[in-house]
Amino acid sequence: MMKKLLATLLAMCLTLSFFACSPNTESQPGDTGAPTSGQPDSPSPDDSGPDASSPPPASAGGVPLGTLLDGDHFSREPFKIAYVCNMLTWAFNKAISDGLDALGKKLNYEYTAWAANGDFDAYVNQIYTFADQGYDALVLGTDDALAPRAYDAAREAGIAFVGESTTFQDDGGVCIWPSVQQAQVKNGQACVEWLAENYGKYWGDVDLSAVKLGLICLDFSGVSGITERKPGVSGKFAELFPNGEFFDADLVALGSEGFSVQGGQELTSQLLSQNPDIEKWFVVALVDDWAVGATRAAEQLKMEDDVLTVSIQADAFLAEMNSGYVGDVYVAACAVSANEFAVDMANCLVAILDGRVTAEDIWPEWRDAGGTYPRIQVEGTMITRDTYGDYLAEQSALLG
Repeated sequence: MMKKLLATLLAMCLTLSFFACSPNTESQPGDTGAPTSGQPDSPSPDDSGPDASSPPPASAGGVPLGTLLDGDHFSREPFKIAYVCNMLTWAFNKAISDGLDALGKKLNYEYTAWAANGDFDAYVNQIYTFADQGYDALVLGTDDALAPRAYDAAREAGIAFVGESTTFQDDGGVCIWPSVQQAQVKNGQACVEWLAENYGKYWGDVDLSAVKLGLICLDFSGVSGITERKPGVSGKFAELFPNGEFFDADLVALGSEGFSVQGGQELTSQLLSQNPDIEKWFVVALVDDWAVGATRAAEQLKMEDDVLTVSIQADAFLAEMNSGYVGDVYVAACAVSANEFAVDMANCLVAILDGRVTAEDIWPEWRDAGGTYPRIQVEGTMITRDTYGDYLAEQSALLG
């Protein structure tokens, strides 16, 4: 009975808890971090918000985080809100879109989703089109290259908007418009901390200070919002396993095909094969699809007893669980909630359109140092085969 319940929850929520970050020949959509032309490769603030370890539940105008905005939303005409992103075929974008659609029925707005599919000129033009069509607000999912153009177009069009995954920033890295992103560094740290606390459940009573330990960090340096997670991984690994060897596995080296399950498998297989002196391996995939690739590499090389893989984002992990995966290679994921993203962004736009707050005074606790606008940083939750059912139930409840 319990298994049937979990399967039902998974079917309901899988599309609402996924992540995507798709590369293309110009740049990548979905989860990225630092926009603006001329922006140097400096990380965004270290997930500090104000105090990201204890984020405030609400702020100016009573706009909550992670729970629905209160009020009689059906006492007015419905707003018109659109989600503009690069790809809707990638899981996190689709999950955010599904969440925004569901929330429209709670917060009284008509909803449309639109994807550029790699055409960034069309993306910018669509911002003006939605404004001309009488839309009230936009959720803008951009990447490093596109964010400055999208920001300028939305400001010129005079339409309310909020940033999704990529924070709108100036050249100094200060947030210049309300945005919702991941807690990049903290989520990277959480993966290594989980491995340090739980490896014994899979490897038994092994002393990792007495064996050669390696950690493969599967990265994609072409997307700042992904590679910003790497310092959390490398720093925590150096702290907890000072004798371990860190392998910076940048999938950019594989070209346009690197950003894929196959890319993760190929690069992991290379590193496992080329370093026979390493006795035990951790793999942290900064995007979850790559964790599936790393798992297949360990299986192909008959190294299942020596490799533990975790990921940031959990859609691939949930899919593996749903497909009946029973192995002990891909063992955990730092699940970052697409529903939480959707709730925070919808609350932001509706509160601004209702006149409760402005872009300048919403969530002041989350402003960058010296900044006027907030960047919300969504922290992940480590989930395993034993706990993902509870996580899915919680995610379903977020949409009200």
